[in-house]
Amino acid sequence: MEVAGLVLGAIPILIEGVRTYSELYSEWDKSKHLLAKRRRELSIEHIKLQQTLDHLGPELAMDTIMVEPGSEEHETIIGTLKDMGDSIHKLREQLDINEQGLPKSNRRAKDQWKRIKRSFKKKETIDLFDEIHRYNDNLRVYFEARREISSDKTTVQVSVQQTRHISKICQQLRKDLCTLHDALNRVRNDTCANLHPSIINLAWHQQNFNLSGNITLSFPDRDTCHQSSWSWQGVKAEIERKEPIKKMNINRSAMATNLESPMRAVRLNTPVDDIMEPSTASASTTDSTPQLSEQILTLCSIPQETLSNGFLSSSSVDGEARIKFEKSLPPGKSMDTLPWRTLLTNASDSSLQQRLVRKRNMSRKDGLAIAAAATWSVLLLCGTPWLEETRVGAKDITLLADSASGKPDDSGFTGASPAVQFDFNSPSPPGTAGQEPPERGPEKPHSMIRHRALFALAILLLEIGLDRPIATLEDDDTSLLKSYEIADGVVDELYDEMGDAYTEAVKRCLEFNFEGRKSLKHFGNESLRQQFFHGVVAPVQERYSQEQTRHRVLGDIKEAKLH
Repeated sequence: MEVAGLVLGAIPILIEGVRTYSELYSEWDKSKHLLAKRRRELSIEHIKLQQTLDHLGPELAMDTIMVEPGSEEHETIIGTLKDMGDSIHKLREQLDINEQGLPKSNRRAKDQWKRIKRSFKKKETIDLFDEIHRYNDNLRVYFEARREISSDKTTVQVSVQQTRHISKICQQLRKDLCTLHDALNRVRNDTCANLHPSIINLAWHQQNFNLSGNITLSFPDRDTCHQSSWSWQGVKAEIERKEPIKKMNINRSAMATNLESPMRAVRLNTPVDDIMEPSTASASTTDSTPQLSEQILTLCSIPQETLSNGFLSSSSVDGEARIKFEKSLPPGKSMDTLPWRTLLTNASDSSLQQRLVRKRNMSRKDGLAIAAAATWSVLLLCGTPWLEETRVGAKDITLLADSASGKPDDSGFTGASPAVQFDFNSPSPPGTAGQEPPERGPEKPHSMIRHRALFALAILLLEIGLDRPIATLEDDDTSLLKSYEIADGVVDELYDEMGDAYTEAVKRCLEFNFEGRKSLKHFGNESLRQQFFHGVVAPVQERYSQEQTRHRVLGDIKEAKLH
């Protein structure tokens, strides 16, 4: 690239000029410190820039590695290189060095040295050195972040992500999710033909998000709960479990504590409008003036009862539990759902695109946030009542966005949070209301589709990586086989787009490539969950983290340009 070549060639001219000054004026530069220091600094900057450009490889053009020419991102990088070149030119003028790296002035040596010495110590000169250093660092970090996407070195970063998986915490969260589902299912009304949907927000992919005990639940607004489409209200759920008192070896002080506080509170959520940050809500404590609360008896009343200290109860072999709800959105604010596939560049649903994303598709970072959230949701929800292992596409990933705007803001889709929807009641056929559903035998997987839920996840990861829809997931063998053949034919395209680790994760899901006996390959088995985390969740999470880093560096570069 011409701009990069000019910058790369301008730094040695400065180095040569400083070296010439050092030789000419060594008699007056007693300490030798000033010129030597600046010469070293320039040499280091030259090496750093040379390495940054060399790492791109001789066969790759910078225009390609920096994404599509003419895009905002491309212009930012080109602008940074030009700014760096301008700073070098100003510094050369400030130090009175010509294009051959020689002093311009013909003054007496001693007088010239005094002027040069003043120039080196001027704030403007120091600032120019700092600018060159800052521009160079921004470019280096940016290109390294992009290069790591397709580098085998990603396995090192993936291993760091793998340390996030804590088996006991994962198991406890799955247990809490089952408790929540059981409590909601207990109050469903079989005679009611309304859907009664609920949504679990997915935020476990956030780097600073505490995995343990964080669930956000949303219900339809009470004014629209009987319609075919809903506005959603976020609620905070709190689970209280009774701790059984052991009959043997009872510690009296511990017993006294248990008597004072017989319920163990677990905070299960973070606000919907703050889903991208860790929850700051503290666990509830016993109030000196406890408010009266009523047990929620039907799903139909949940939108209203969550506003008045309503609670649900659950009882299982693990003990009794109580789930309390608290509205988390400000008054008058609600959320709408948005199918994530409509945000792909080549999405076919033009009506939604025209209404919501007329001139903007989701960024790579936002797409990878959905991908990472989806892998975490499978890890924590698959095999629980929230997400079946034997069905495809029944509970698609959706997005929750602020219904006030009705469209993404200028920053993209960062305000929309991934979520999974579950309908507790399905419309009953005429004459069957209140009857038990017919028994359904276990579904036999297709010979090529060995795990339907992971196959659906593979399609999601593939479509996000390629930024285009490739299949329609209908729950019948013919369409599934066709979708598999399409996916298998294009999956290798991901290597160039998303890197080795991400692509191998997609292939694992597509082929259900996990070790162990067939009878143990289900998400109730800790061994499979461990393999799934290491082979799928961690690589996708790391790819998302890389994109976050690249996005942040690009923002720093743009901010530096403004200053």
